[in-house]
Amino acid sequence: MELPNGTEKTVLQAGQCEAAFDETGALRCLRTPEMELACAGLQIDVGVNGAYADGGFRFQPFLDFNTWSLPEIRPLARENAAQAPAEKSEADGVLSFTHRCGPLEISRLWREDCGALRLDVRIKNSGTEKLWLNGIAFALTLAGGGFRFDFPGNVPYGVYQADALPENQPVETGLVTAVTHFEHADGGLNVIFIDPDEKWGTGVYRAGRDTVWAAIAGAELYLEPGESCQCGSLYLQLLGRGDRFEPIQRFYWEKGWRVPTDGVKDTVVYSGHPLGPWDANFPFRNTMRQYDAYTRQITEMGFDTIWLLPLFDHTEAADPERNVYTPTDQGPIDPRYGTDGDVRAYVEHARALGARVIFDYVPHGPRPQDPMGKQYLDVWASKRQDGSPQEEWTCLSFDMANPTYLAYIKDLVKDHIDRFAIGGTRIDCAMGGLSNWTPYPGNRPSNSNMKGGVAMSSVMREAFVEKGITPFVTPENFHPIPLYAGCTDAYYDMALYRTLFDLNRAGLPRAQYVFELTRWLDNQSRSMPQGMNKLRFLGNHDTVSWVWDAKRATAIYGPERAKAMWVLISLIDGCPMIYQGDEDPAIYLNKTEPVLTDFFTGLFAAKKQYTSHEYATRYEYTGSALFAFRRVGPGGERLVLINLGEEPEAFPLDGPAQLLYGSAELQDGRAVLKPNEYCMLQGK
Repeated sequence: MELPNGTEKTVLQAGQCEAAFDETGALRCLRTPEMELACAGLQIDVGVNGAYADGGFRFQPFLDFNTWSLPEIRPLARENAAQAPAEKSEADGVLSFTHRCGPLEISRLWREDCGALRLDVRIKNSGTEKLWLNGIAFALTLAGGGFRFDFPGNVPYGVYQADALPENQPVETGLVTAVTHFEHADGGLNVIFIDPDEKWGTGVYRAGRDTVWAAIAGAELYLEPGESCQCGSLYLQLLGRGDRFEPIQRFYWEKGWRVPTDGVKDTVVYSGHPLGPWDANFPFRNTMRQYDAYTRQITEMGFDTIWLLPLFDHTEAADPERNVYTPTDQGPIDPRYGTDGDVRAYVEHARALGARVIFDYVPHGPRPQDPMGKQYLDVWASKRQDGSPQEEWTCLSFDMANPTYLAYIKDLVKDHIDRFAIGGTRIDCAMGGLSNWTPYPGNRPSNSNMKGGVAMSSVMREAFVEKGITPFVTPENFHPIPLYAGCTDAYYDMALYRTLFDLNRAGLPRAQYVFELTRWLDNQSRSMPQGMNKLRFLGNHDTVSWVWDAKRATAIYGPERAKAMWVLISLIDGCPMIYQGDEDPAIYLNKTEPVLTDFFTGLFAAKKQYTSHEYATRYEYTGSALFAFRRVGPGGERLVLINLGEEPEAFPLDGPAQLLYGSAELQDGRAVLKPNEYCMLQGK
C-alpha cells in the first residue's frame, strides 16, 4: 500500500506481518502477503492531573471505583492535530518512537512477540513536579469503513457493524476483555490487550469513516520527576482469511498462560450453607452436624464437590445477623456452626461418600472495628490519597498485592487443609481490591486489583499443591482473560450467565436465540486458553438474591425450560453447579416450583457415564430452535439435542443412533424433539 504523500518511512517485520509508520511515528499500515489494512495512527493518551494529556478522551477519576468498576471509553470529538516528528531509535529488535506531550515523554516500543506485533508504552515524567496519573488510553484507528467486530467470550454478545454505530458512541465490554476481533472484506484482525497490573475497559466506536478500537488501563500512580512507568501491552494479529481463533490459543500458550494439569477436571458442584440459601434470608440455623444429615442426598444426586459458603467467624454482639461474606477473621470457624471437630467430621463424611469439600475464602478484609481490622489497618489495608482507609461492603479493602498478606493467606489455607482436610476453594472477589495509595514498596496503587487478584488466587492454589492435594480452585474472576489461567481449575463463568441474561431480554425469535447462544459458546471455547475448564451455572447465591435476575432459574425460564437449560450447561464441556434449593424449592421456602432431585440425579449420572473433560465439544449450527452439539472422545461421539423452541424440531441423523439419555422420537433418519425435550444419542 502506498501511503499518502509518500509518508511511509519505517517498516517493522513481525512474523508474516509488516507495520509501516510515517515520519511522526504514527502507524499507517498493517499488511501481510494476503491483506492490507490502512491505519490512521495508534494514539496513546495519558490521564494526568485531571485531564487526558492529548485531549482524546473524557477524563474519569478512578478514586471512587468499586472492585467491579471498569474505565469507561468516552472519546472526545476533535480535529486530528498534526504531530511533530518523533525521535526514533532501534535496538535489540525494538523500534521506538518518542515524543513530548507537556511534561510527559511518551515512548511507543514496537517489536515482534510470539508472531504478533507488540506495542508497549513507556511514560516518563520529564517535568519538575510530581504527576498524578489516572488512566492510560490506547486507541487504534482503522482507516475507512467496512469493519464488523465482536468480543469473543464476553458481553455484549453481538456482532456489530462499525459503520452503523452512532459517531463517538462506543460499544463497550461488560467485563475485562483480552480479545477484540475485526472482520473486513480483506480478512481478519485480532486486537489483544493485556495489562497484568490493573483492570481495563475496552470499546469500539466510529469516528467519521474510521473505526477506532480503544482500551483504557485503570493505572493509578504518582510519577515523580525523572521516573518512568509502563502499562499494558497491545498485540496485533493480522489473520488474512485464516482461522481467527487458533492464533489466539497458540499465542496464549507461547506466552505461558497455560491451564494447570494437576487439578480436578471433572466434577459436579453443589453450593450451599448450613444456614440455608440467601434468597430465603438463611432460614435455617443448622450446625455442621445437623447439615451433615443432607450430605448423603447431595452425593446420591451425583454431586462430588460441595462448595460451602463461608463458615468463618462473623459473630458480633451488635450485629447478630452479620453477613457470612463479612467475616471478622477467616482463621476460626464461627461457633454457631459448631467446633473444628464438627467441620472435620462433615468433610470426612463427604469424602467417604465420594465428594470433596471446598471452602469459600473472602480475602477482601474484615470490618474496621474487628480486632483483625484494627491490628492490620496500617499494614494490609489499602488507603486513599488522604490516608483514610479504603472500604467496600462495610469492610476494609486489604491489599491483595502485599506479599506479607499473601503469605498470611497461604499459611491460613495450609492450616485449614491440616485442620479440615478440604480439597479446594472458591475465592470471593478474586479480581482484586481497591487501589492502595500507600502500596507495598515496588508496587503502584492500582497493583492491588488485577495483580493482586492473580497473586491471591495463585498462592491459594499453591497451598493445596504444596500440601499434596489435587486441587479444585475457582476464583470469582468474571473476566475472560488469560492472566488467571495458571491458577484456575475452573473459570467462574459469569460471562455465560451474563450472556443468557442479555439473550433472555432481547426478545429474539427462538431460532436466532439458539444461533446467538451457539455462536457465543463456540467462540468462547476457542478464544480462551487451551483446555480452560469452566464452572457453569444458571444461578448462584448472588444472582438468586440481589444481582441481575435476582431469581431462580425455574422462575426465569419456567420449570421445563429451566431443565432444558440445565441439560445444556451440564453436557457441554465444563463443571455444572447448582445452588442450594435448585433441587428442592422447599429449601428456599417456595411451595410452587417442582422438586427436581430425580432430574438432577439422572442428568449427572448421564454426564459421568457418557462424557468427561477428554471429550471435545463441537457445536452445530442448526438454523432452527434446536440447540445441538457433539461430544467427541474416547468412547466415540455423543450427539446432544435440546429443543428451546415452541414447536417440535427435527435433526437429520447420518445413520443409526442409540438413545443414551433423555427422550426423542427417532424415525425416518431423524430425531424429533418436542418443545423443551432433550436427548443424548450415541452415533451420528
